[in-house]
Amino acid sequence: MLRIPSTIGTLTMLFLLAATANGQKLSGPAASCPVTRAPQPAFVPAVPNRGGAVWGNGFFYGDENLFTEIQSVWTGLPHWETGYRQKIVWWIRGYDWKAQPSPDLRIEGRRLDAPAPPLIVTGANGSYTPDMGSFVMSGVNFPTEGCWEVTGRSKTAALTFVVCVE
Repeated sequence: MLRIPSTIGTLTMLFLLAATANGQKLSGPAASCPVTRAPQPAFVPAVPNRGGAVWGNGFFYGDENLFTEIQSVWTGLPHWETGYRQKIVWWIRGYDWKAQPSPDLRIEGRRLDAPAPPLIVTGANGSYTPDMGSFVMSGVNFPTEGCWEVTGRSKTAALTFVVCVE
């Protein structure tokens, strides 16, 4: 009987853990993309008051100064002429949508795994709902599928995350 050394078993287990995001096994391009994973322990912001609930397999990422809700892998995005369309919600500490309907939030992105044009930002607008409070709704187009790094910068904070667009 062939016995596998424990080091190989440990490396195999680490690989399997690395290929999983939020309890989902990653495959294809996502397996080699250093996607942002849900923080442990989970980040639970003071707002929104949605009971800490997130959409689908999403999670809150950032800190009380600037945070968003993301998923590690984005599949099935609508494909427009300029790329794969996604909306990203951002919360900025002290932001008031009435006082600043055009928020001071700069968003940029770049593909990490291959050459590609930069992320296209189509807008960032002040928004409000009773259950989410004041927030910034942004629209972005990823010119290609792949591994993308996205950064949002307000006057007081910056936040970067990595997602796989499939």
